[in-house]
Amino acid sequence: MGRRQWASQFNVMSGYVQGIQHGWAQLSGAKKGDWVTLDVTTDGGRTRGYCGPFEARWDGEIVITPAARTSSDPT
Repeated sequence: MGRRQWASQFNVMSGYVQGIQHGWAQLSGAKKGDWVTLDVTTDGGRTRGYCGPFEARWDGEIVITPAARTSSDPT
């Protein structure tokens, strides 16, 4: 039997948690050892916070970062 091939897909998601806007990252179809990190800024990129890295423990895993508060305001 041949080795199984995985196709990874990365998404940045957003939604509301208890009425407050949040964002999170999702890596679907990861290979073991792949990782995802969410880079967070609230001041237009002058400073940054990081949520992760989170590593896939097996092939095909869906890796999701915790949700971080965000805003649609670009500044």
